[in-house]
Amino acid sequence: MSSFKNPLAAILDSNKFTGLNYQDWLRNLNLVLASEKLLYTIEKCPPKEAPADISPEELVTLKQWWDDEVKAQCYVMASMSNEMQRRFEKTKYAADILFHLKELVGSTRRFDLTTACTDPIPQPAAVRTPRLHKCTNSRSCVTDYIHKSFTSSCLDGN
Repeated sequence: MSSFKNPLAAILDSNKFTGLNYQDWLRNLNLVLASEKLLYTIEKCPPKEAPADISPEELVTLKQWWDDEVKAQCYVMASMSNEMQRRFEKTKYAADILFHLKELVGSTRRFDLTTACTDPIPQPAAVRTPRLHKCTNSRSCVTDYIHKSFTSSCLDGN
C-alpha cells in the first residue's frame, strides 16, 4: 500500500490484520479512513444500483459513495495479511468485510482457548474432545479457530 498520498497509511503497512490483532488493526484502519473522509463507507453498504427516480444531485452523491467505497475496500484489503485477503477477496464491500470480522472476533471472545480448539461441530460440554495437544501455541490455535469460522456467505460475497 502506498503511503505517498496519505502518510498515515504507513501504519496499515506495518500493522496488517493477521487474525489476532483485530482491535489494534481496526483502530489504525479507522484513523486512515477518517483522514481520507471515508469512515461512512464502513458503516453501510451503498446501493448496488441507482434508483430510477434519482435526481442528478443524488446521482453525483451516489457515484461519489461508490468511488469512496472502492477506496475504503482497497484500504481494508491492502491492510490484511495475504491469508486474510484470500478469505475476503470475493466480499464486495468494506462494510461487509468489517461486519464479518466483528462477528468472528465477537465469537472468539465468548470462548476460551480450550473451546476454540475443540471439534468445530457443537457438542455438549461432556462430549467435547479438546484438541489442545494439536495446538502448538495459543496464537496458532486462535488463528485456526478464526479461519475455520468463516462462513460461505462471507466467502461468496453475500
